[in-house]
Amino acid sequence: MLNQNFISVKTIIAKLYRDLRIKEEEDFTDIIEHCAEALDFIHVYPQYTNKPAIVTIKNYKGELPCDYIGMDILEYNGNNLRYSTNSFGPQTNTSNYYLTPYSYNQKKIENAVFVDPKNINYFFNGESVKLENGYVKTSFKEGIINIRYMAMIIDEEGYPMVPDHVSFKEALYWYCTYKYLYPKALNGEISGQFYSDAYAKWEHYCNQSGAEAMMPDLDTLENIKRNFIRLKPNVLQADTFYNNLNNGNK
Repeated sequence: MLNQNFISVKTIIAKLYRDLRIKEEEDFTDIIEHCAEALDFIHVYPQYTNKPAIVTIKNYKGELPCDYIGMDILEYNGNNLRYSTNSFGPQTNTSNYYLTPYSYNQKKIENAVFVDPKNINYFFNGESVKLENGYVKTSFKEGIINIRYMAMIIDEEGYPMVPDHVSFKEALYWYCTYKYLYPKALNGEISGQFYSDAYAKWEHYCNQSGAEAMMPDLDTLENIKRNFIRLKPNVLQADTFYNNLNNGNK
């Protein structure tokens, strides 16, 4: 279980120089890149931060923030947007025979041959989105979307921040160590055993740090318990952004 505290990767770099007795100046940017790679490998929700943003939609699409990693919530006109089920992307389907819904929360209409075409939009009572290659693609042409997304935490100099937990610090340390030793093992400067040992430790702490991050605290365990023992689960909690979670059966 993490304590929600973070430290800069500069702490990991200082430990590398100290423990490996590095005398010559190494490429600082390479070590930072290796730390970011290790965090990508671990890739658990608690290592990121939640950030709000506004995405402007023009011509059915809007650009996601450059530090975007994963999406939490998309909100449009007070509603939680659903993801499109249309394989061809957001588009208006005015077929008189069969209508494919834009999203999971819309009903599929069959035998629509009796539907008056001029009232066809009545049945599309929800909007939807697709996330594709750094863009939000929508079923509406223009508008504003409020999003909450996951982003990597950085310090004042733009370097990645690492959860202040021994498993994370050891994972990044051993990943950088095995990257540092790999060319030396290839060139015969050191025994391959040292490289193999560093790689094995990286794999161990990579798994351990991910497990520690996903370990719930007492409040989260209480929420899990309440939802598990509910007699009537509410499967539409996402529509209210989980505001009524654990409030009885509302």
